[in-house]
Amino acid sequence: MVAVLCLALSRTIRQPPLVPWTAAWLALLGALCALWLLLLWPACDVVGYPAYMFFEYVFGYLVYAGCREHVMGTPITWRHWPTVALLAVPALLLAWLAQFQLNVFLALHGPVYGGFFLLSWAQLRRVEVRRRSWLGVQVLRVALALLALLNIAYGPVFALSAFGVIAHEPPFLAYSSFYDLLLLTMLAFGMIMVTTGEVQSDLESALDRLAGSAQTDHLTAAFNRHAFQTVLSRELAGTAVIAGISFSSSSSSGRVSRSTSS
Repeated sequence: MVAVLCLALSRTIRQPPLVPWTAAWLALLGALCALWLLLLWPACDVVGYPAYMFFEYVFGYLVYAGCREHVMGTPITWRHWPTVALLAVPALLLAWLAQFQLNVFLALHGPVYGGFFLLSWAQLRRVEVRRRSWLGVQVLRVALALLALLNIAYGPVFALSAFGVIAHEPPFLAYSSFYDLLLLTMLAFGMIMVTTGEVQSDLESALDRLAGSAQTDHLTAAFNRHAFQTVLSRELAGTAVIAGISFSSSSSSGRVSRSTSS
């Protein structure tokens, strides 16, 4: 649903961070499809595990790329895609490890996945927040921080479980799907709030520029008749006067005529 919403927004809003963020949610959709196939056909784990981890890593990387573009204005281009392809290497290695010890695999996968959210949170600390997108940036920061802490915490939990220090399935993991759903929903809301807030700020700036240009003369930068009418339309006590002085000369007679109006 979030991927469809971002696709719909990207057709009407040309805000730069929306492009990598939309691609990120599409990648997460691919990860969920791979996980769904693993639940239906466990025998396809040779393909399902690498696909699931690869698309999750792509999701994390594209979230980071969108945050970097929002802060620095550097869009993701085709030269960045080799980096995306390299994410298949840890996905394949961890998938091979998952065949022997699932808890060790999850202990390594969680911190790697959470590291992308930590990098994204660190990027947003340097952004100059505009008034209309301030709340969205704060929601995005909180969601990224909590996602980073949650996934990095999976590392020691699964590691202790793999070595038998704690129970095989600690109570902490019973609600992991709920945690993920809640925080990913918060992340999606933060992205949408940032995007729409930036659009609103750009519209307000454009309206201010248009209002200023409509009330001033292009040549002299003096207030024009439209500014005078704006002053008169306000319910102000007192009197407003506008005066114009024009000079004209006649080369044939040598006389100069002057007219003053008020």
